[in-house]
Amino acid sequence: MSAAGKAGLTYFAGMFALGFVLGTARVLLIAPVLGAWGATFAELPVMLAISWLYCAWLLRRFAVPGAAGARLLMGAVAFILLMVAEVLLGIGLFGRDLPQQVQEMTNGPGLAGLAGQLAFAAFPLLRLGRPRRNLLLAGAGLAAVGIAIGARDYTDAVRMAEARLAGRSALVATSQGRMEYAVAGAGTPILMIHGTGGGFDQGLSFTEGLLPYGFQVIAPSRFGYLRSDFPADPSSANQADAYVDLLDRLGIARIVVAGGSAGALSAAQFALRHPDRCAGLIMIVPAANVRGADPVTMTGTQEFAVRRLTTSNLLFWAASRLARDRMIETLLATDPALVRNASASERARAHRILDEIIPIEPRSRGMLNDALLAGNPARIDFSRIRAPTLVISAEDDRFGTAATARDIAAAAPGAKLLIFPDGGHIWVGHDQQLWRAVAGFLRGIETRAGLAQRLAIREER
Repeated sequence: MSAAGKAGLTYFAGMFALGFVLGTARVLLIAPVLGAWGATFAELPVMLAISWLYCAWLLRRFAVPGAAGARLLMGAVAFILLMVAEVLLGIGLFGRDLPQQVQEMTNGPGLAGLAGQLAFAAFPLLRLGRPRRNLLLAGAGLAAVGIAIGARDYTDAVRMAEARLAGRSALVATSQGRMEYAVAGAGTPILMIHGTGGGFDQGLSFTEGLLPYGFQVIAPSRFGYLRSDFPADPSSANQADAYVDLLDRLGIARIVVAGGSAGALSAAQFALRHPDRCAGLIMIVPAANVRGADPVTMTGTQEFAVRRLTTSNLLFWAASRLARDRMIETLLATDPALVRNASASERARAHRILDEIIPIEPRSRGMLNDALLAGNPARIDFSRIRAPTLVISAEDDRFGTAATARDIAAAAPGAKLLIFPDGGHIWVGHDQQLWRAVAGFLRGIETRAGLAQRLAIREER
């Protein structure tokens, strides 16, 4: 075997061993904190720096000729062996078939890694002539490739989000302008009001665990979310009145209303302002200021960052890729470690909640309005609520909704209270338990309604 071939074989072996160690750390330690993109960009400079130095040592060690052909052979041998090893590792260790492995290597962070591997293969040639200049040029080229890959991933994320929303909702005219809504499931209807960062899609996504119990979910988009209008007075009271217009259009006389997070405010207003239309009230992690002080405190810098993120798809996408744990902690008010240690299905649910905030731009007016409403005193007299009420929260919700839930349950006559010991604002690890409790509460309302109807018939007779 030629000196270039031997050097290429050794180049592959050394860097593959290092890549296996760093890759394990990336997957197990870094990716859960920074996300796949952040972990890739953290690992890649280390790998390339060591590759550059290791390449120089091997060129001297094996006395590889300075001809371009020899240098290309060394890089080609190392690259081909590396690709074969990557494929075999993906198939053997992760259980992927060949098409899945190719897709993994040519999309998003995998494609960025592949660009780094191509640079690794080019290093023997770049060591010819003026290596420092060549390295700078290679670094600039690699940065350009990284930007191009990121741009493609961003446009794909927005395109997929728009496709996910397309054709799933309808518009109805209300006294407050147009309201968007969607319907899923079959059975007794429930009106599901989404939280901050949502829309009809979040309402449907959150209640997937309820559908198997035989209920139909009607999920509107609140003021300023997606295709719903933003009126001059986007108050929770006006939002509640708009729900009545929606129900009139759907021909529904009475319904149980459920509000999650910031959606709990207008759900409560619906129960107060329209008691004849409200069969029951469910408040899940209610984000409301019931003690005269905003339960969520942010520094000026944090508030500025959040406001910027809510008005830009690009900024939100970048933050969700490069600072994923921080986004889970700030926007989802949940301990990132709780998400990392949850079951695979619950981890996927948590990440889906974050990812499905994209596209964020058509939600921005609603999100900023939510921040205003949730921060100011709610001024809701919960003691006047007459509908059966269920209030749910988690003890470690970083939006402080556990205390809010207790206050509401204590004020609302006969309210039931369910507080999970953990789970954060998105009740990680308790999704099935939550919807089982909701289904039981709804069944109880159905039973009471049926009994009242039978008693009324007897009295008429």
